Amino acid sequence: PPRSGSKLMACPAPIHLLRFPQWQGSDAHAHLAGGRAAAAIVESVLQPSSVSAVPIFEAENSCDPGVAAKGQSQCVRHLEAITRQARVARAQLDELPPSARVFTCGGDCGVEVVPVARASRLWPGLAIVWFDAHADLNTPASSPSGHFHGMPVRTLLGDGPPELLQLLPSRLEPSQLIYVGARSLDPPEQDYVDSHAVTLLSAEPASSLPDRLSAALRKGRFGAAYVHVDLDVLDP
Repeated sequence: PPRSGSKLMACPAPIHLLRFPQWQGSDAHAHLAGGRAAAAIVESVLQPSSVSAVPIFEAENSCDPGVAAKGQSQCVRHLEAITRQARVARAQLDELPPSARVFTCGGDCGVEVVPVARASRLWPGLAIVWFDAHADLNTPASSPSGHFHGMPVRTLLGDGPPELLQLLPSRLEPSQLIYVGARSLDPPEQDYVDSHAVTLLSAEPASSLPDRLSAALRKGRFGAAYVHVDLDVLDP
């Protein structure tokens, strides 16, 4: 919330809504309808300057070892469809002017790879503020499920499926990550967080979160930030 005496200002830059109801990353088909419904609500409230929608392709409900990353023990479920959709999303965002701010409304967290990559290209070194109950830091090898929704951040760090890494103009650094509310990390994710001193902020107490988040942003001397929100961060 704004400080006492401050005013909410409209963003002067055009806002583009990316409707991306991907479900394959979670392997939960219900996220398709949920993502579409959420995007419709967001569009009516946000009233963006422009809108694009990523088509959702058919996907086999299987994990084909032939699409596994070389040298990794486990493949990524529905990787072909996820990669095709990411290519379309990148093409759509590449058509936007650099001044456009992108608001992505998706079905699973895997949709963030392309929008974050675009933001990182335009604002190198920006903070990635990840409001999420999960760290999304698994690799195809460490993931216990093979679901890509648990891998987008690690992919952005350069440790993901080669098919998706080819779409990224650059890689994030662990120092750019600020997690808020993460509380369910797999052991390999916790090891990564510990070994790279990744910033973790508790969502509680909520009253002090704005100050703690502001302090983390100041400490990192970030000039810009990309904010991701997974609604599971609100779960008790």
